[in-house]
Amino acid sequence: MIGSFIDFIKTMYYRLLDDDILALGAQMAYYLILSFFPFLIFLMALIGHSPVSSQQVLRGLLGILPEQAYNLVNDTVVEIVDRKTGGLAPISGILALWFASNGIGSIITGLNKAYDEKEKRPFWMVKLISIIFTLLLSIVIIFSFILLIFGGVIKKQILDGMELDPFYQNLWNTGRYIFISSAVFLVFIILYRFIPSRCMRLTEVVPGAVFATLGWLLTSLGFAYYVDNFSNYSRFYGSIGGVVILLIWLYYSAVIILLGGELNAALAYEKKLNNKRESK
Repeated sequence: MIGSFIDFIKTMYYRLLDDDILALGAQMAYYLILSFFPFLIFLMALIGHSPVSSQQVLRGLLGILPEQAYNLVNDTVVEIVDRKTGGLAPISGILALWFASNGIGSIITGLNKAYDEKEKRPFWMVKLISIIFTLLLSIVIIFSFILLIFGGVIKKQILDGMELDPFYQNLWNTGRYIFISSAVFLVFIILYRFIPSRCMRLTEVVPGAVFATLGWLLTSLGFAYYVDNFSNYSRFYGSIGGVVILLIWLYYSAVIILLGGELNAALAYEKKLNNKRESK
C-alpha cells in the first residue's frame, strides 16, 4: 500500500516535469492577471442587479489575498467603476466579459496539456465555453455572497437573540465557511468536467477537485498570512509590490489548478492500466 502510494507520488512528480507545470503555470498567471480585472469589472456590473454590494464582494477577497494585493484590486476596480456614471455601459460589460474569458481560455490550454489532449473543438466553441464558464463563475460568486449575507441576517436577528451556547454560535460560523468551500469545490468540479477537450465522468474529476479546493484555500490563506506578517514586497518592488503579490498569488492558483488536472489524468491512466491487466 505504501509502495503504491510512493509510486503514485513519483508518477505525479514526473508528470509535473514532463508537462512543464511550473512554466505553464507562469504562462497561465500572465493571462489570468490580464483577465482578472475585466472579470471583477464584469462581476461589478452583474452585482448592480443583485442585493449584494460591490464592496461586500471585494471585502470577500480580503480573507484570501494579502493586504497589499487587496488594496490594489480594490482601488483599481473602484476607480474604473466610478468612472462609469450610472454603472457600466452594456458595451463595456460585454468587452469585460470577453477579456475575462481569456483567463478561462488559458486554463483550457493548461488542462488539455495535463490530459495530453489536443484541442479538437473549433475556436468559436472554445471561446463560447470560456464565456459560459465566466458567466457561471460570476453567478456562483454572487449567489454565494447572497446566501452568506442572508445567513448573517439570520444569525443577527434570530440566533443572537436566542442566547445560544457559544458552541452553536461557532458551529454556525463554521457552517458558513464549509459553504464557501463547497462553492469552490463545485466550481472545480465543473471546471475539470467540462473545460478540457476530453470526456470525463463525474467520478473521475472528484479527486482533482478535492485537491484543488483544499490546496487553493490553504495556499491562499497561508500566502496571505506570510505576506502580511513576515514579508514586505514593497521594500524590493516599491509601488508595484501589490502587482507582484497578485501575480504570485495567481501563479500559485494556476499551478494548483493544473496539478488537480494532472491528478485526475494520472488516476484515469492508472485505472485504464488496471482494467487492461484484469482483462488479460
